[in-house]
Amino acid sequence: MGVGIGALAMMDGALNAQYEGIDNNEADFPVTPKIIPTEFVSHHMRDRGHNFHILIADSKRLDKLPRADLVHVDGDHSREAAKNDVMLAWRSKAAWILCDDARDTSVVAGVFDALIELNRGSADWAYFPDTWTGSILIRTDHARIE
Repeated sequence: MGVGIGALAMMDGALNAQYEGIDNNEADFPVTPKIIPTEFVSHHMRDRGHNFHILIADSKRLDKLPRADLVHVDGDHSREAAKNDVMLAWRSKAAWILCDDARDTSVVAGVFDALIELNRGSADWAYFPDTWTGSILIRTDHARIE
C-alpha cells in the first residue's frame, strides 16, 4: 500500500534504532479516505514507541542527508529521482543503501547512473527478487566489514 509501510517494518525489526525520514507528503496513488503519509506513519511510530523524526521535503531539492547506517531509497520511480537519491545517500557516508522498486527499469537505470557518476567501476551490490517490488542493496565505501 505504501505510505510508510517500509519504515514501520524496519522500525518494528530494529526497536532501538532511530529513524530519520524524508517524505514529500504526497501519496503515490489516490486513496479514499485521503491519507497524509507522514501523519499515518507518525501515528503508528508513536503508538509503537519508536524514536523517529520525519522531514517533509522533496529529496530532489536537498543537497545532503543526515549520517545514517542505512539509507532506504524509495522515491517516485523515475530514473532521475533514483539517481539523485542514491547520490545523496552515498554522500551521506551511509554504510548501506537499500533501493526499493528494483523491478522498475527506470529505478534500476537511475541506481546504476549514480554508481557510474560516482566512478564506481566496481561496486558491491545484490539484487533481491523475493521482495514484492525487488530491492538492490549497495555496500558503500563507508561500510565496515568484520
